[in-house]
Amino acid sequence: MSKLKSKSIFISYLFGLPFGGLSIAATIFLPGLISGEGLFTMAMLAVYGKAAIGLTVGFLVALWIGGVLVYKSVVKGIPVLWTALRYSLTTNSIIWMIFCVIVLLTVKEEPFLFLIPAAIAFTFCVVGTTFTLGFLISYIVQQMHKNAFPKQ
Repeated sequence: MSKLKSKSIFISYLFGLPFGGLSIAATIFLPGLISGEGLFTMAMLAVYGKAAIGLTVGFLVALWIGGVLVYKSVVKGIPVLWTALRYSLTTNSIIWMIFCVIVLLTVKEEPFLFLIPAAIAFTFCVVGTTFTLGFLISYIVQQMHKNAFPKQ
């Protein structure tokens, strides 16, 4: 594995892991903290607990795949914004697909009703991370590539 590819994966974890981890925790616990009732958090964990664990584990894999994708895109000379969109779509598709499969397997009554929040979250995550985290990661890797291979 090349040094730049390793750094690209590291950058993906360095910025993606804290941001994603806080987002997952906030989604589960923030409504209960705002309302002041633990019952809402218990309900969220009862319905989405296994899916949230799957999402978290899938997130670790998705960040690695996203880091490799950013590296390949930068080496090919793909523009930063397009690379950021590809990074965001790839990582979010992986984690939300895992989430949805687990919801479909664990929820017995009206499972598609429980997928509506996931569809909404997927849309917001792709748009939000493309212009924030995905752009930042893509830009940093692009700058590392430019510094490693300066134009003559």
